Amino acid sequence: MNVNEEEHVMLSYSWKSQKIVKQIYNLLRKENIPVWFDIQGGMKVDIYKSMAKGVENAFVVYCFMSPEYQESDNCKLELKYAQTRRKRIIPCIVTDTQGWKPSDWLGLITAGLLYVNFKDYSEKQIELKTKELIGHIQENSFSKESFCEPTYLIELIKYKYTQRENTHVQSIFDGNRFYPIKVNSFHFKNHQIEDLEGKHRILITGPNGIGKTSLCQYLAYQWSINSFACQYKHLIFIRLRHLTMYQYPPNETYSIFNLINKEIFGNNLSQDDEKLFESSFDIRQTLWILDGYDEILLNIPPHLGSLLKQLMNMLFQIVTSQSMTKIFSNHFQMEIIGFNQQNIEEYCEEKVLFEFVKKNQRIWGFAHVPMHMEMIWNLSLRENLQDLTITKLYSKIIELLCEKNEKVEEFFATLAFNAMKNNTIILRSSLIKPILAEMRLSQEEYFSIKNLRIWKKSANDQQIDGDYYFISTAFQEYFTAKYLIKENQLWKIILEKPLDLVGITHIQLIIFCLEQSNLLERVELFHPIIKWIEFILSPRYFHIYKHFLDSLQFNHSLSHLNSLNDLFIKLLRSRDSNEKLNVCYLISKLSFETPSQLLIQMLIKTFDDKDSDVRESACKAMVSMAEKSSNDNIMKNLVIALSNGSNYIRQYACRTIENICEENVITDEVGRKLVDLLRDEDEFVRKNACQALGKLREKNEVVDYLISALRDEDENVCTNVCKILQQIGETNVSNELINKLLGSLKHKIASIRQYSCVILGDLGEKVMKREVITELLSATNDESYFVRGAACQALGKIGSQVLLDEIFSKLLFSLEDNKDYVRMHACEALGSLGAKITTNEVIGRLIFSFNDQNETVRDHACLAMANIGRYFEINQITRKLLNAIHHENPYVRQYACLTLGKMSEYSARGEIIEKLISALSDTDEYVRMSICQSLGQIGKDFRTNEITEKLIATLQDESENVQRYACISLRKLGETIETNRIIRDLIMKTKNEDESIRMKAYISLDEISKREISNEFWDKLVNTLEHENEYIYQYVCLARGKTENNQVISRLRDAMAERNENIQRYACKALAKLGESAANEEIIGQLRVLLNDSNEFIRGNACETLRSFREKAIQTEVIGELMKRLIDDDEHVRFSAFQIIECFTQIEETNLVIKYLISGIEHEDEFIRLYSCLLLRNMKEKQVTHEIIDKIGKLLEDHEVNIQISACETLGIIGKLVETERICQKLVHFIENNRNSRLRASLCQTIGNLGEKLRTNPVFTEFLRVALTDNNDSVRLNAYQALASLSAITDEILLIALEDESKAIRKYACEYLSQSRAKNFVIKRLFQCLKDEDQFDLVTIRSLIEKFSSETSQFDTELVEYLYQYVDRFGFCDLNIVELFEKFVSTNEYAWLSVAVLATIFKGYAVCLEEHQLIMYDEKELVKVDCFNEDFSRKIIETFRRERERLEFPSIEIPTHFLQAEHQKILSTEQINQEGCSVLCNLL
Repeated sequence: MNVNEEEHVMLSYSWKSQKIVKQIYNLLRKENIPVWFDIQGGMKVDIYKSMAKGVENAFVVYCFMSPEYQESDNCKLELKYAQTRRKRIIPCIVTDTQGWKPSDWLGLITAGLLYVNFKDYSEKQIELKTKELIGHIQENSFSKESFCEPTYLIELIKYKYTQRENTHVQSIFDGNRFYPIKVNSFHFKNHQIEDLEGKHRILITGPNGIGKTSLCQYLAYQWSINSFACQYKHLIFIRLRHLTMYQYPPNETYSIFNLINKEIFGNNLSQDDEKLFESSFDIRQTLWILDGYDEILLNIPPHLGSLLKQLMNMLFQIVTSQSMTKIFSNHFQMEIIGFNQQNIEEYCEEKVLFEFVKKNQRIWGFAHVPMHMEMIWNLSLRENLQDLTITKLYSKIIELLCEKNEKVEEFFATLAFNAMKNNTIILRSSLIKPILAEMRLSQEEYFSIKNLRIWKKSANDQQIDGDYYFISTAFQEYFTAKYLIKENQLWKIILEKPLDLVGITHIQLIIFCLEQSNLLERVELFHPIIKWIEFILSPRYFHIYKHFLDSLQFNHSLSHLNSLNDLFIKLLRSRDSNEKLNVCYLISKLSFETPSQLLIQMLIKTFDDKDSDVRESACKAMVSMAEKSSNDNIMKNLVIALSNGSNYIRQYACRTIENICEENVITDEVGRKLVDLLRDEDEFVRKNACQALGKLREKNEVVDYLISALRDEDENVCTNVCKILQQIGETNVSNELINKLLGSLKHKIASIRQYSCVILGDLGEKVMKREVITELLSATNDESYFVRGAACQALGKIGSQVLLDEIFSKLLFSLEDNKDYVRMHACEALGSLGAKITTNEVIGRLIFSFNDQNETVRDHACLAMANIGRYFEINQITRKLLNAIHHENPYVRQYACLTLGKMSEYSARGEIIEKLISALSDTDEYVRMSICQSLGQIGKDFRTNEITEKLIATLQDESENVQRYACISLRKLGETIETNRIIRDLIMKTKNEDESIRMKAYISLDEISKREISNEFWDKLVNTLEHENEYIYQYVCLARGKTENNQVISRLRDAMAERNENIQRYACKALAKLGESAANEEIIGQLRVLLNDSNEFIRGNACETLRSFREKAIQTEVIGELMKRLIDDDEHVRFSAFQIIECFTQIEETNLVIKYLISGIEHEDEFIRLYSCLLLRNMKEKQVTHEIIDKIGKLLEDHEVNIQISACETLGIIGKLVETERICQKLVHFIENNRNSRLRASLCQTIGNLGEKLRTNPVFTEFLRVALTDNNDSVRLNAYQALASLSAITDEILLIALEDESKAIRKYACEYLSQSRAKNFVIKRLFQCLKDEDQFDLVTIRSLIEKFSSETSQFDTELVEYLYQYVDRFGFCDLNIVELFEKFVSTNEYAWLSVAVLATIFKGYAVCLEEHQLIMYDEKELVKVDCFNEDFSRKIIETFRRERERLEFPSIEIPTHFLQAEHQKILSTEQINQEGCSVLCNLL
């Protein structure tokens, strides 16, 4: 066996098979075969490198398969790497497990490979099988695969991501329990998980426990199996919380590769592997997944800061964080929102638990967080959840995790609080040890605490006193709040300095704390909050309202306050729509358990507001209150509102009831009121009342209400009622419903009887009962024909087996009804009952209906017969229809023929064809038409040739309609038979002496010519062009446009010479379709003649034909004639000639056309001069000469203004192609002599087109500057645009443009500014433009101001003052606030401080001053600005105070002495909930 020196056979096995593999190894070595065997020197210290080397140099890999091999992670890694490197694999089975076969990953790899089975472990058997292995090697010749680099390190990364730690989530309660990560568990706000593909930098946000880390694990796993981000060579998943000083000691420096080695490879890479990885690593082919940015932001050790910065600057990254910060401003943002209802239901496993969670709104509100759902599920296994609240849930879970040890809980509370003070989530030993000492915990107690599952040690941290972190920051927040409450420090922290200088966050904190307290009965504490609510509801401060709303919408206490109810009532009386919108929106967010009577009435009154948005908001607010309220006061008021005199109030009262309908709150009184409204004068009220009644479908009385509504004259109301009754029937066809509908069949109002029939019919088989059929049969005798028709239709839809004879009898009787509507539905019903028909009487009566005077009835009878034929004895029906072909009534004969065609699929077609063909001699043309139609259907797959011959013969029919139907059928048959055969017969007809026969043949050929036909038969057809009838020529000439044939072209040339104008026109059209292939000297000569024809249509057709010939038509004589046509009397001809010459200028490389055009610009006729000048714009660069420029320049002096403008524009266009000095001279002369505003506007445009080429010539710049003062708007606008193209527009010019009286010019100035930078005085003018709302587009001006305000460093003091006014007016606060404060500190100019303070207030930041340092809390990110001295600090505090007073910010006057006296009652541990803990900690 030939094996290269470096190659070997690799033995891959599991430890249990080692003995037999060792025997095989020895046998292979005896044959001098090099073998890699791990226990014989194959495995070195670096196991991964050794394994990789074994695979890389393997000639073949023997894998010894067994159940243990399949379960081994190392074996899996080894064999998958061999597969990746395309090594030959020979599988060997070495297990005594009966019937075992490889499956899962092993089955996939070895599928289709020939196994060697070592089922017998005897020495002899092993020798035989080993020889078989050697034989397999010798049977094939292999060449070693060549790869540019080993990939085993990539395989190791992928292998890591496929391990359970990345594919499952560990339970927080049971370390041995793991939950698989499923893709359907990830849901995003306004996005899908697929949106993660194709983006370079992505930020994923979401609260604690929502599944951000699980998503990262899932993405890493998907990459490892080539299902995500396959374009990346590497995917590096880093948990940022691991960047601690214990894992990365400060006495070393760390690179990206050090990080990867530790986090991905566990520091197991050898130096060689490190070098190999670094050499193959490419940042541009690497996707980084960085989990938990918010967790590390304030905790990053100083020596790792640069490493974190490197990571955050990676080209391709997915980062997770609780919130958005400035560093992610350029990231594609996705918010993960956790479980949906289906996920929660799957997680609950038991329906009882799911129903409980769903009904408990507070629990349902946070059950979408996966971590919370696990807590609920685990707690449900231990105790009854009936009285569970969020607070109790967390208390129970913490009690469980802390093993019911109060001392342990106290330890964690103290630790969490100290961590919060240090702005860290990493619990370092420097925090832990002092607490242990203070609490005097023993080593045993500390050891037990360390093993609790509520916190974890940082990954790979081998230190005894390493770093820890809570399994969720939610637990840290909970413990922190618990500590504050226990130590009675909460109000001290809140009310003592440093205070929030803005106040918004401060009042939010107070609201939250009062909400959690026992002080709800002391309403005086809430007075400041009511003042704040009134303040922020003002439309002026809507931007503050948005920040404030979060602290109100979860508040359950405020809604109990009469003062808040009074405030809302007061504001709802306001005339300001925006204020009312804000009030309604806030009401919808608050929890009103007992809203006041006056507030309810005021909201109902708001239903009548003139603003539709206010009405909608009031309706939503009322619905929200009703859902959260426990009394029926709201419903009582809504019932009263149903009788209000205002249409709007009645309408929105109905809508409100519709949205809050529940069986336990809707009374009979409500139902009766809604029914009364079904007769309301306003159609929208009736419609909304009907929809509200639909929500009452579970109540028996609602059927009565709805049935009574069927009397409404408004069809929409009746339609809605029917839909609702049908929905009721679909879900539950109760006897009660059926009885109600049957009773309504006797109602005195016909429309109710009609719609009751319709509903019963739509319910179909569900109402197949004797009493239903009986009543419907009676309804077929109703005095109203609408009821009779609906009853027939219903009988057909129900399809009952009950009373079938009576049904047929009634339907047959209805066929003789005097109303078309009834007869039509009777036919339809009989067709629906086709499978149940067993008598000839029905067939006969339906055939008789073919004689009906109404076409719709006849059509329905035909369709019914065709449907019955599917089930009834077909021969009987066929015989009756064949007999009907000879009926005395032509309608019967016509529809009998049509029905036979429809039944052709399942009837005796031979006899039918013979009868139909014989009937082609019928005297009625409509009968013959129907026969042609039916023959076309039958002949598709039966006796096609025979039918084709008959149809061709029918082309001689005296009726053009019959001929047309025959043609259509022939065309259909042409799709199934040899089309040429039909054409052959038709061509024979074209030679008939009878002109009418020839004409009909041409009609058919025209139909068939829509298909592709061979040239052979076109040649034959061309020979028919010998008759003089003009229409024959027309049809053939039109058909000729589809083929290329010399004889055809010759005939068409002769046709152009005909005296008949129509023939000439159609010949031109046919040649135009043929295009260049038809162009020859004779044809072009004949077209030149036609260009001078007296008929303008022929001249126009000749032009179009020449245009289709393209360059073949470019001849001196042709161009000369076309130039003459530029002054043709007919506008269409002139335009056609212009288009042809323009086409020639674009395709001709010679100067022939140009010469004629040069002559044309000197022509005496003004049109030729104008068109010639326009056409010269298409010249190529090499065609432009001084002579041409001079002659075009001469046109600038033409007495016709249009020609002067055309010349000016032409010079501008050709000036882009050539050197412009000569053109400049012409234009300069033109500038000096023009007086017409249109000429000046054109000249400005031309200068703009030439752009930079004229920039150095001051004459043009000066002309444009003068043009800026022109009286004509177009001149000024073109001048501004030209100056921009010359790069000569200045800020001063822009300022003039902004003040121009022309709106178009002001708009252009704004557009120009949006793409450039502007100086301060221009920006200042933009601010001034805001004062004149009538003259300027405020949206555009504001967008420009806000664009330039993003960089305020170059603003002067006056401009900053303008910015302050702008911020105050519009609430704009998207400014770099830190830059503004720093600018104040550096300049000591008050203007900077004013705008900085105002923007900070409008942003809702929390701000305080401490030790001459300004601290701002910006969306969970602390920002600090040094103030340096007491003077600056004093000015900042004073400015905040002044702005608060100017904005009329309410003061915060909580009686501190009162709170101190009552502090024992505040925020007891039994009251605060987890959500509250999180809010509290974030606010603090």
